[in-house]
Amino acid sequence: MPYESKVLGITGGVGAGKSTVLEYLHDKYGAYLIRCDDVAREIQESPGPCFEELSALLTPYDCIRGGKLDRQQTAKVLFADPALLQRVNDIVHPVVREEVDRRIALYKRSVPLIVIEAALLIQAGYASVCDEIWFVYADRETRAARLENSRGYSAGRIHSMFEAQPEDVFFQEHSQLMIDNSSDRVQNTYEQIDRGLMEHGLLQHSQREQR
Repeated sequence: MPYESKVLGITGGVGAGKSTVLEYLHDKYGAYLIRCDDVAREIQESPGPCFEELSALLTPYDCIRGGKLDRQQTAKVLFADPALLQRVNDIVHPVVREEVDRRIALYKRSVPLIVIEAALLIQAGYASVCDEIWFVYADRETRAARLENSRGYSAGRIHSMFEAQPEDVFFQEHSQLMIDNSSDRVQNTYEQIDRGLMEHGLLQHSQREQR
């Protein structure tokens, strides 16, 4: 029988462990993943739909090298210039949304679940295409330790990143479920995901526990 898969939005602060949730949804339930950061990177590369416009904007800042976007230089420039960052976002975000919508339409009837992940999922208006939004939570100490150990970030950089993101209460207010990913025992997270999918009806009966 034809069906339309549900669309689940995943968001949360940096270091919360969103990738852990995404990988489990893909590996156990066959979810089709749309990572908005990955989509943004793809459309910014030459000959992607944003490259020419970004090239014209960022060439004076030495961000285009060898016909490609130098991501390290671009990040450095945009971090220091919020107005320029906004101009880049105005170019990139609408095209990302178009591509996300295209992928949803393409896979809507062929996969058990579609999952969209973005740190700015709520702010960018993706609630309109999601059946639910889940907030992946971890306490600040755990997130800081993960960022330091896995990415080598300094305490100052971690603090700046935390300050630039919304408080947990913002995510809670705009989400239908919070997944607590603070524990070192990853099975705790998996159990919350299993329970959430079943209790919130995000998988049809024939699609559940398919692996």
